[in-house]
Amino acid sequence: MKHVVKKLGMILLLLITSLVNAQEEDPLRVAIAHLQKGTLDSAKIVIDQLITDPQAAKDGNVWYYRGFIYKSIYNKWEKKDKRSNSRIEALKAFKQSLAMMDTSKAMVAENKKNIKYLTTTLYNDVSASLDSLDYKIAIETFDVFKE
Repeated sequence: MKHVVKKLGMILLLLITSLVNAQEEDPLRVAIAHLQKGTLDSAKIVIDQLITDPQAAKDGNVWYYRGFIYKSIYNKWEKKDKRSNSRIEALKAFKQSLAMMDTSKAMVAENKKNIKYLTTTLYNDVSASLDSLDYKIAIETFDVFKE
C-alpha cells in the first residue's frame, strides 16, 4: 500500500509539472496578444524582455513585432511628440528585422511599408518645425530621417 501511494504521488507530481510547462506560453505570442488587446504597455514589457534572449534576438519576426508595438505606441500616445523615442525604436526594430529577414517577401514588404510610414512622419515633423522657434528640432529630426 505504501508503495502504491508513493507511485501515485510521483505520477501526480509529473502531471502537475507537465501542466505547468504546458501553460508557459511563447513570449512572442503573449506580446502579440497584448498588442491585439491594445495593452501596449504590457506588449512593450514582454517584447523588450524577449529581445534580451540571444536566440530571440536572431529572429526577424521578433524585431518586426517589436517595431510594430513601438509604432503603435507612437501612434497612440506620442504622435505630437516630434522627438518621440517610440518612433525611433520602431524604426530601429524594422530596420533590424529587414536586415535579418530571409523568410517571406510579405514580411519584407511589411517592414518596408512601416519604415516608409515612420520616415514620412519624420519628414513631416521636419517640415513643420522649420521656423525660427523650432529649427533645432527640425535639424535633430532631419538627422534621424537621414539615417
